[in-house]
Amino acid sequence: MTDLALVTHEELTFAEQLLQQLRQELPKDSRAQDPLVIAAVGDLQVRLAAARALQRASAAEDGPVRQIQARLAADSARQLAADLQREWLAETVAHRSAGPASRDLKRLLGEHHLNISD
Repeated sequence: MTDLALVTHEELTFAEQLLQQLRQELPKDSRAQDPLVIAAVGDLQVRLAAARALQRASAAEDGPVRQIQARLAADSARQLAADLQREWLAETVAHRSAGPASRDLKRLLGEHHLNISD
């Protein structure tokens, strides 16, 4: 498992743990039936599913582009999960995986797509 794949796995695991915590705590809250809360949790679930699909694709194809896409999707899911936890559970999130920053990965991915010659 490459460093990028390891970081992707860590971020997805972290986001999934936060989703599980939200699922346990939100039903106790009066906001549990709020359509915005339901939509936000659904958004997190979709982001996690997309990141897992990209992670599987990156494992099957040993290319840096798929790994970067999976890492960016995992980072997006982690950020949303952390935001929801801060907003609804009033807890601080100290977790931030090691590895390249999202902005650096986005730049690399953009450069890759600019340099493709079909």
